[in-house]
Amino acid sequence: MAAILSRMENTINEEMHKVSRYHSPPDLVHYFFEFKKEFERFREFSEFPELARKVIVGFGGGFSAGKSSLLNAILGRKILPAEVDPTTTVPAFIIKGSEDAISAFNLFGKKISLSADEFVALTHDYEKEHGTPMGHILKSAHLALPEFRWENLALLDTPGYSNADDNSETESADARTARTQLNTAQFLVWLIRAEAGTIPEKDLKFLSSLRPEIPKLFILSQSDKREEEDIRDIISLIRSTLENRGIAFLDVLPFSARKKKLYPAEAITAVLDQWNTKPREVLFARNFKVLFIHFIRYLDACKLNAERSLNRLNRVLGLADDEDIRQDIEDLQQKTLLEIRQLDGEREILMGLSNTFFRELKKVGDKVGIEMPEPSEMDLLAPDGTNILELLRAYMEKEKIRPKAMEKFLIPLMQAGECGNYAFITRQEGEKFKDFLLKACA
Repeated sequence: MAAILSRMENTINEEMHKVSRYHSPPDLVHYFFEFKKEFERFREFSEFPELARKVIVGFGGGFSAGKSSLLNAILGRKILPAEVDPTTTVPAFIIKGSEDAISAFNLFGKKISLSADEFVALTHDYEKEHGTPMGHILKSAHLALPEFRWENLALLDTPGYSNADDNSETESADARTARTQLNTAQFLVWLIRAEAGTIPEKDLKFLSSLRPEIPKLFILSQSDKREEEDIRDIISLIRSTLENRGIAFLDVLPFSARKKKLYPAEAITAVLDQWNTKPREVLFARNFKVLFIHFIRYLDACKLNAERSLNRLNRVLGLADDEDIRQDIEDLQQKTLLEIRQLDGEREILMGLSNTFFRELKKVGDKVGIEMPEPSEMDLLAPDGTNILELLRAYMEKEKIRPKAMEKFLIPLMQAGECGNYAFITRQEGEKFKDFLLKACA
């Protein structure tokens, strides 16, 4: 497995750069960055294949917003330690498992097993004893629980970030880690402390940096610390603030781990039940294909422009009488032909890299039991992997639309007939056309 992943990474880091040396899309850096991020997620999922089909529900918020307390209440037992220090930077995935198990994904791409005590010690106690957060060594933790009730969900507890006024490297790392993880989620639960009285400006800035299409549920945590009437006013204020800032949201719900009858977790778990309807489609192959297709289309567009230039040069050469001008045109022809051959070579290399990459991808998929066939360009037309052809067929069946046979459209095009521009097409009237051009340009 490690050797396959290494070869795939080499394709990305080394071979792709060689191909892009002469021709590359102007936005290649963006696509390449997204490709690299997706590959890092793929590397992690290859170690934890059970996550691949899970719908990720990210839990976010500022430091001490109460994420771990909410998750413990949802899970029915204390599994995550309460936040004790803003330097804790280890995201934790919680999923259903056959038995209690804790694993971690370290900086070197290796999966390690941990006991509950080791997990707490590494993620919280280590910093207090050694003065260094363990988040720099552990990239993520994975907790499997038999009593976890959502078969298709993975709850993601992300590190809180300290005040925006804190310019330390630790604060910056917290924000980067949380942002990267939350942007991979399909749903977001964002916590706001009731004591704040509204949603803080730093939260609004952070939320604006996340993908806007992620559905967001806002939780007013620690609601027991404000009067019941105040909670209603705070929720109303949060709603209006989000609307004014253009941040879409599903709902704003109060919660308290201390006053469970007044602010129960059931309203939140009901939303999770709705999100648990079906497993997530594995889109790694599709997302990887985007870069290759984008690059190939760019090379095809460059070749088309070069061929058009060559056609224009050919026409001009037929009209030129001056020997010096003809020599210049012929030089341009050779340069254009060289560019076309170079583009063909680059496309062939890129296609080879794509085929190799997806062969290796399939090998990894086979090893972890996840099908990853190479998608077609048609598959990329739908941003979420929807099968457009199947949607069209279903719509036609619903509306009782019969598919039309294409023969009646194609046969008239193949019938014999007169072509008014035949002489120009076959260049039989090339001299007349040349005289016309000379007069038009005089």
